[in-house]
Amino acid sequence: MSAFCENDAFARRYFHNQNDSQIKESLALEVFEWTAGNDTGTQVSLNSVGDLIRREDTSASALRCVFLPYRPRSAYEEAAFKELFQHYLVPAETISERLQSVNHSFGTSSIPQKNVEVSWSHFLSKDLQVRDNGNDIWAYGAKKLADQNKEDWTWKVLDFFLHVQRPNKGNAAHCVTLFCFGHFSGLFRRFGRLLDQPSWKDVLYEPHLLWVIVFSELYLFVDDASWKLADIFRDIEQTTLANSKTQDDMKNEIECDFPGLHNIAKHGSYMSESVEAAISILDAMSAHFQGNAVPGNDSSLSTAAINGLHYHRRLFQGTQLRLKSLENRMANIISLSFNLVTQQDSRVMRNDSRAMKTIAIMTLLFLPATAVASVFSSPFFDIDFGSGARSIEVARCFWIFWAVVVPTTLLIVIAWVGWYKAAAHVSSVGNFSAKKRMAMQQSKKQP
Repeated sequence: MSAFCENDAFARRYFHNQNDSQIKESLALEVFEWTAGNDTGTQVSLNSVGDLIRREDTSASALRCVFLPYRPRSAYEEAAFKELFQHYLVPAETISERLQSVNHSFGTSSIPQKNVEVSWSHFLSKDLQVRDNGNDIWAYGAKKLADQNKEDWTWKVLDFFLHVQRPNKGNAAHCVTLFCFGHFSGLFRRFGRLLDQPSWKDVLYEPHLLWVIVFSELYLFVDDASWKLADIFRDIEQTTLANSKTQDDMKNEIECDFPGLHNIAKHGSYMSESVEAAISILDAMSAHFQGNAVPGNDSSLSTAAINGLHYHRRLFQGTQLRLKSLENRMANIISLSFNLVTQQDSRVMRNDSRAMKTIAIMTLLFLPATAVASVFSSPFFDIDFGSGARSIEVARCFWIFWAVVVPTTLLIVIAWVGWYKAAAHVSSVGNFSAKKRMAMQQSKKQP
């Protein structure tokens, strides 16, 4: 990209110390380095970007993989980042991507005057670090799992910048440097294992082979996170299915943690976004490398790099299919959980309805007697405790009370039973008519 198109406002927003040029730069760097004339590489630790730049000539390094923090954490590190960006011609677009927190990107740039080619990629993904504190996290219920969303679900932000210095266009690179911004332990261990590989010289003829290594580790990272998410959901899924088998047992109360389920579904969406971002980056890389092959380089190495990118694209597609399947399973379990809770509430309401019906019937039975007693409101029993001989006398008209209460109670009960049967008959007739109309409509639609 032309320097005329770059926006220096991004650098002003990113670096806070704009005018303090007296600060001495300092930055901890871990470097895997391969030098000309050696079949194996070495790992060195540096304390500044200046040390890294000086090693370009003093150590005759041909391939370097540099690991450093994602962003500067002090004024000394900020000065080091400025020097690194200036010396290695890091475009302003990379700073813009950091400020905008983009989820993925891929870009390339060429500086013919200096025989330099650069490419970069930005990647953002969920990092699912499940902490069990000594317990079996997979045996926890949905309620326990939902409590971990605040501290155990973090983001992984990674930036990669590839700098290729060529002495003459079309020949092997003089020096290839890959910068890995951000802590990525999997890639760090991968380059550590590659120190003893004499085939590192292939990268000088095809630097894009480094992107194959990067996305190989990115795939392992994303795929591992997707499996963690599936393992967490599996416990909830099995618990919910077990609840569905015992839904008729009123002794077992069904508990469904809907916030936990939706929280896991949310992280599943984040993971799907990361996988689609990786696929998009791989498509852009493949298209660019196929159309911009360097003349004079080994075509077999270029083909190997492109095939490697295509292969990892298919791997990411497999993870994408698994996440889509997991998303469908989550939707089914959320729907099943809702139905189970609804059925349980319905059973509780039916039991409450039966209890209320019993109370209503008992009230109905005693209501006539209460009403008659209120109407007559005269004592039917005469109790005498004042004299020496205690006695209880029943009034002669006591039979009138029962003569009125019994027929009235029977009349009300008979009336209620008749009304209940009539209402049930009307409801059944209405349902039968509705089913008959639906059957007639379906028969009309059939040829």
